Amino acid sequence: MFVAALFLTLSLSLRDGRHSRARWIAWAIAAVAIVGAGVWLTAGHRPVMNWAHPQLAAASFSTGHGVFVWTPVLLIAAAGLLVAIRRQPGVGAALTAAAALFFYIAAAYGGPAGPSYPGRMLMSLTPILVCGLAALIDAVVGNRGRIAWAGAWSVVLALVLWNAGLMFQWKTGLVSDRATMNVRDVAANQAHAVRNATRSLVIRYANDWKRLRE
Repeated sequence: MFVAALFLTLSLSLRDGRHSRARWIAWAIAAVAIVGAGVWLTAGHRPVMNWAHPQLAAASFSTGHGVFVWTPVLLIAAAGLLVAIRRQPGVGAALTAAAALFFYIAAAYGGPAGPSYPGRMLMSLTPILVCGLAALIDAVVGNRGRIAWAGAWSVVLALVLWNAGLMFQWKTGLVSDRATMNVRDVAANQAHAVRNATRSLVIRYANDWKRLRE
C-alpha cells in the first residue's frame, strides 16, 4: 500500500522537472513491491475483497469494530494528515495517499472480521498517523506557549488512557470481543470499574507481585 506514496512522489517530481537518482530508486522499490504482492497472491493467499463496496462507514464508526470508535485519537491523527498537506504539500499528500489506500483495502476486506478488525489491519499506519497527529498539534498550538502545549498533550494523554481502559475492559470481559459495544456502558465502566480494578491490581502487585506474575 505504501507504493501509492512512491507513485505520488514520482508524479510530483516529474511535474516539477526534477530528475535524480532517487527517482529511479523509487521506481525500483515500486517494482519490487508489485512483484512481491503478485507472488503473495499467487501463493495460495486469496482474501475475499469487496473492491466495489468497501465498508467505509462500518470500518470507521461501527460500535462493533469501528477503528475511530475504539481508538478516537486516530480520528484526530487522520484529520492531521489534511493539515500536513497544507503545510508540506509533497510529503503530506504522499502520506495521505498511502493512508487512504491502506484504509480502503481494510474496509474492502470481506473475510471474517475478528475481534480487532480493522484496527489490527491498520497497525502498520501508526508512523503515518503519528505524523498527522504531530502536524495537527503543531498547527493548533504552534507558538502559543507552554499552557497551550500542556492542554494539547493532556487531550492526547486522556485519549491514550481511554484506549488503555478499553483494552482492560476487553481483556477482562467487560466488553464483548464479538458483539457491538454499548458506548454508555463502556464509559460507565471507564469511570468506575476500570479505576477500581486498576487500584486493586496495583495493591495486589505491591503485596504479592511474585504470585501475580505467575
